Amino acid sequence: MYQKDQTQHLDPRWRNLMLEREMQSCYGGFIQGLIHNINGPLQNISMLVELIQTGLARLDRVTTGDGSVPAEEKNRVLEREKQRLQKLVEQVGMLDGILRDLRMLHEIERNPGEVDLNLLVLSLVQTLQCDLFFKHHVQLELRLAKDLPRISVPARHLIPPLVHLFRNAMSALREAPEKRLTIESRAEAGAVRLALRDTGCGLKVGEEERCFEPFYCGWPEAARESEAHHGIGLFLVSAFLEPYATKVALRTHGRETVASLEIPT
Repeated sequence: MYQKDQTQHLDPRWRNLMLEREMQSCYGGFIQGLIHNINGPLQNISMLVELIQTGLARLDRVTTGDGSVPAEEKNRVLEREKQRLQKLVEQVGMLDGILRDLRMLHEIERNPGEVDLNLLVLSLVQTLQCDLFFKHHVQLELRLAKDLPRISVPARHLIPPLVHLFRNAMSALREAPEKRLTIESRAEAGAVRLALRDTGCGLKVGEEERCFEPFYCGWPEAARESEAHHGIGLFLVSAFLEPYATKVALRTHGRETVASLEIPT
């Protein structure tokens, strides 16, 4: 395991400026997936509203006619409209769920107090599932220990590093034969440890250290072709968390690459 402070020379003003920029942009990569997730229920709602309008007009005709319409036909029309209304309620619930997850994450981010790390991870995972590759191809396993002590790192300073680590895991998994991400938390003496374990492309010998250097990029060619890598992700993770004495580590464990944070309590 390796953790090295590469950030002592970084002017706090630069750190704060970069943090503000990262807070504004860290969800940008998930906008396409978010639009996709919202667009599906919206299209279904639009279609169902049209069908219900047509169905209600037919229901009006069969119930206000001259009585020649059989009772079975009336009941059939009524039951069909009940089913459509139920589907409409379900689609509205899906939209509300997406927005509720975003609201929850926003509330956690704005809270200046101590952070419930498990709640933050759960809320963040719900939002990150807007990533279509993650949503459709990656097997996620959560191993979150109960009754973790709260941590003093502000959520708004912790979210950008976690998003960076998540993006690294997705890049590593994209071309891997087995696509599994495990997120685990546990309490240790005086600290909480959070780890992201992926079965992706792995590390080269010695990269545990070099990956924290600014502008070092050791990604395989296939990963570079699918998205841009500038070699500053892990450097920024260290830079953002260094003021809170949080240790960032990267190591290989069997077939997994493990990115971990050790956060003092």
